[in-house]
Amino acid sequence: MGLNCISSYVPWILHEEKEGEFNFSGNLDLSAFLDLCAEKGLYVFIRPGPYIMAEMKKEGIPFWVSEKYPDALPVGFHDERRECNTLDYLHEGYLSTCQGWYREVMKIIVPGCRATAAASSAFSLTTKSACSTGCRITR
Repeated sequence: MGLNCISSYVPWILHEEKEGEFNFSGNLDLSAFLDLCAEKGLYVFIRPGPYIMAEMKKEGIPFWVSEKYPDALPVGFHDERRECNTLDYLHEGYLSTCQGWYREVMKIIVPGCRATAAASSAFSLTTKSACSTGCRITR
């Protein structure tokens, strides 16, 4: 069919179910996935989130994040907190946990990703954003 690019989320909620315990093995082996894409000559549009919207529970953000930072839950009228899937994405605790996620996931993504002018592959931090950069997976 002539398709040569694959887009994939890297769901934080699956890779860090418990705070500080990262799992990139078995069916969650991101390195093996990127190796396979490179072996097959596929370009990759990698999307590590953290926010991946409705495709996963809690928009891909681990449950423990909102449990650890209940004050990051949105506040409605009259200061009412309601159970919802979103968080205040500028909350200091949330941003701090995102940094930990990026530190771990980038250990896998960055070694095989070399910036090129051709933008043969791409990287996106958000689910529906034009904020991305080109890179080539070279394993």
